[in-house]
Amino acid sequence: MVLVFGTLVTSTGPHGGSPLAPRFDFSLHDLAQLHGSSADVLVGLVVVTLGLMMRSGVAPSVMRRGEMLLAAVVLQGAVGYSLYFLGDPAPLTEVHVAGAMLVVLAVLRFNLGLAVRSTAVSRDALAADAHHRPRADRPAAGRPAALPG
Repeated sequence: MVLVFGTLVTSTGPHGGSPLAPRFDFSLHDLAQLHGSSADVLVGLVVVTLGLMMRSGVAPSVMRRGEMLLAAVVLQGAVGYSLYFLGDPAPLTEVHVAGAMLVVLAVLRFNLGLAVRSTAVSRDALAADAHHRPRADRPAAGRPAALPG
């Protein structure tokens, strides 16, 4: 919802592309407040998630990714509130749009870090693989034997 409201704010405000581009006919003030409120909810959810992760003892790498996500959303919020209170300066809008991409990347990196990728192979998997793999002393079906030497 944060990105949807943010896109609507940008498309309603003066910095949404070409000056000749049509704008949405929404109240920029009200839409910016909805966007900010949804961002506040996101920050709260990230904080609660980090707290629950800390209590459950997640891996340090997962915790670091969560902390990076929190840093990204807090910095993005600081830029957003600055935009609102400084009257929407164009350069800061560009920083905020770029920051939105960084937040999306931080969310993606966090989520991808939750998956467990094990490089350890079980003995059963090795045994099953060995059963189907041709032995070195006999050729695989349809292949000529390797010449010695």
